Amino acid sequence: MSLHFVGDFTRLPSAIIHGARRASQTVSLPPFDVTLNHVQSFEVKPPRHGAPGRHALVLLGESAPLVELHRSLGSALKDWGFKAADHFTPHVTLLYGPKVVLKRTIDPIRFTVEDFSLIHSEKGRSRYNTLGNWSLPEPMASS
Repeated sequence: MSLHFVGDFTRLPSAIIHGARRASQTVSLPPFDVTLNHVQSFEVKPPRHGAPGRHALVLLGESAPLVELHRSLGSALKDWGFKAADHFTPHVTLLYGPKVVLKRTIDPIRFTVEDFSLIHSEKGRSRYNTLGNWSLPEPMASS
């Protein structure tokens, strides 16, 4: 599940890696649950010269803590000089294709978010490299 996009690079600059790692280290939220309960298409590439559009088929969910993780990470990224999207639709991309799927309800898929990672998706290669991973701390027990 993508939280933020920090750039599109053939060769990822070390300054980008450093800044994104430092920003990620500042996020402090407890683990939380997410429920994905819809599927639909997002258009990612408009049609050109009569070619079909390219659509992402995504799982959608609602989770206030996930939106808070997005907001918190986005704020930290901005502090490190990155552009960060303010709007976020929690989703998991399943595949890309020419067909449009209208929003429909599915049986819920539930999971607990206990950490998040910085991933470098190698442009045009379908390879993903983990550059860092941060655990969400358990809340401290009150006495």
